[in-house]
Amino acid sequence: MNFVTLVLVALLLTGCGTANVNSTPQTLGPSSSTTAGVVSLNFDDGYESAYVHGLPIVEAAGFKTTQFIITKRLDTSGYLTTGQVLAMQNSGHEIAAHTRTHPNLSTLTAAQQQDEIVGSLMDLEAIGVMPTSFAYPYGGHNDNTLLIVQNAGFLSARTTVRGFNDASSNRLLLNGWILGPEGINDLNTITQAIDDAQTKGTWLILIFHRIDETGDATSIPHELLQQIVDHLVEKKTKVVTTREGLDIYGLK
Repeated sequence: MNFVTLVLVALLLTGCGTANVNSTPQTLGPSSSTTAGVVSLNFDDGYESAYVHGLPIVEAAGFKTTQFIITKRLDTSGYLTTGQVLAMQNSGHEIAAHTRTHPNLSTLTAAQQQDEIVGSLMDLEAIGVMPTSFAYPYGGHNDNTLLIVQNAGFLSARTTVRGFNDASSNRLLLNGWILGPEGINDLNTITQAIDDAQTKGTWLILIFHRIDETGDATSIPHELLQQIVDHLVEKKTKVVTTREGLDIYGLK
C-alpha cells in the first residue's frame, strides 16, 4: 500500500473531508429577545385643530394615526371635512368610528345604541371608508354595547381605561391613555409610559383630541405633541395604527 493510499484510508476512518450522514443538523431555537412594544396615536372626535396643528407633526416623523370620527359632526364648524378624512385615509391613516353624536352609550337603550354605533359605520361607508376600529365615547359601555359592536363587524373597540394592552387583552375593551388637562399632561409621565411599553413588549395607545385650542379641557399644545413624537423617534419606537396593533398581538 503506497503513501497516497494510506492517507486516503486514514481520512475515511476519521471522517475528515467527508460528510457525516448520521449527524443531526443543528437547529436554532427561538430568539431569547423580547419583542419590543408598540405605540398607537389615536385622535378622537375629528377636530379640525388636530388636523391643522397636529397631523403635520405626526406625518413629518413618518407616523400613521387612527382617527375616530363622530360622523354627524363631519363638515361642521370646528370639525373635519369629508375631503380631509378621505385625504388622511389616502395617506395611510386609519379612519375609525366614534358614534354619530358622541353620547355615553351606557345611558342609551339598545335601539339607540344600535343607531349610534351601526349608524356611524354606515355613515363612513357612505363616503368610502370601511372602518374596523371603534371607540366608546367617554369610555361608556355595557353588555348591549359590546354585543352591537361585535355584531357590526368591528375588529376592536377602545375604552378610556388607562393601561397597556398585550396578547391577553380583550380586543373590544382596549385600554388607552387620554392626554390633556383632564388626562395626562406631563411629558415625563408620557415618555415613561412609552419606554415601559417598549421595554415590556406591550401596546400603548395614546389618545389625543384638540391641538392648540387654548382653555379647552381636551386640548394640548402642539409643542407637547412635538416632544412626544420626538421621543418616539429618538427611542426608535414602532408606531402603528390600531388595526396594525391587533395583528401584532394576535387579537382576533
